[in-house]
Amino acid sequence: QGLQQAADQYVLVNELRGDLLTPTEYADSALTQLYNYTATTTNKYDSAYVYYRIINNCNYYVAHRDTTLRTGSRQVTLEEYAQALSIRAWSYMQLAKTYGRVPFYTEPLENISEGQKITENTSAYCDLQGICTALAPEMQKFVGTDVPNYGNIDASNGKNVNSQRIMLPVDLVLADLYLETGHYADAAQLYYGYLRQHALKANNSSVSYTTRKNRDANYDANDLP
Repeated sequence: QGLQQAADQYVLVNELRGDLLTPTEYADSALTQLYNYTATTTNKYDSAYVYYRIINNCNYYVAHRDTTLRTGSRQVTLEEYAQALSIRAWSYMQLAKTYGRVPFYTEPLENISEGQKITENTSAYCDLQGICTALAPEMQKFVGTDVPNYGNIDASNGKNVNSQRIMLPVDLVLADLYLETGHYADAAQLYYGYLRQHALKANNSSVSYTTRKNRDANYDANDLP
């Protein structure tokens, strides 16, 4: 639910900071401010709270989930535990990419005063590198762990959504975190491992010269280097 509530902000902030999207004359002032880099803390799409709400829920889960529970020989909570680590790291990554150094904590907060103390202690804020240093070692233990599978989710208008498609694989989130902090070899290894483990590949069908010629009259194989 928290990720759903952060979706609009995540997509709009990132797209409007890029070069492929511009607001129209009918866009509201909040979108125009994002596009012009003039957004203030009053902007409805500029809220750190939506991410910290996710983070605190993940912290609570990580702190209290018993990972030794088994069904036979299978540890039944590891996939959900890894997912909580992954979602927490993804949320911190979005915060740091947007705001730079941000309040950082991994214990669940149970009252407002605890949060105020963390916010006021600016010396303990973390940037992306600090977040990676703090979170990567625990995430590394779960590399290769599948995302939870709750079957298909019955969405509106008779549409079914594969629950695994809406999860954040720990391998890929950790790889993104490594990539953003300059650990390129570690990131590449994780990306490759994930692709290989899940047998993912690009469409390997070839396009014949005749097919390409019919599609593009200007195509000439002799022009290829």
